[in-house]
Amino acid sequence: MIILTSWQMAGYIMIIYIAYLQAVPEDLIEAAKIDGANSFQRFRHITFPLVAPAFTVSLFLTLSHSFKIYDQNLSLTNGAPYNSTEMVAMNIVKSAFTENDMAYAQAKAVIFFVIVAVVSLTQVYFNKNGRLSCNEGKMEIVADWIHRIHFGHIMAHPVLFNACQCF
Repeated sequence: MIILTSWQMAGYIMIIYIAYLQAVPEDLIEAAKIDGANSFQRFRHITFPLVAPAFTVSLFLTLSHSFKIYDQNLSLTNGAPYNSTEMVAMNIVKSAFTENDMAYAQAKAVIFFVIVAVVSLTQVYFNKNGRLSCNEGKMEIVADWIHRIHFGHIMAHPVLFNACQCF
């Protein structure tokens, strides 16, 4: 299941990293070259700090996706052997429909929602505090574009191509 999820999420994560890498201003790289910084120093002091929020965005997307995984779990293993590969969403569905215990399944679902919401809000909080303001707008546009692709609205988002030019 890890291989399947990695393959499934690889395209979205690559788009995020490419967007952040393209947001690194060439002026800063050029100024560092003029100041005598080698390629490792440019990466360490310029590129990496500007691309670092992409790690948080990627972590947020993969973590939220892994919480909601159900169909892959059902089709690959169905929770076997001995429910060792059963994810939370599958456990909730089994409680509701196999064991016919709707109240217990609903209680599990509410607790699951609270946990996912707390993790998501924590990541959003840390992500908002560590980004540049103009870069933040560009990444929100990219995240919206990825959301549109993920849910079947495959159309070019016009604002993505006219994203703010910070530098």
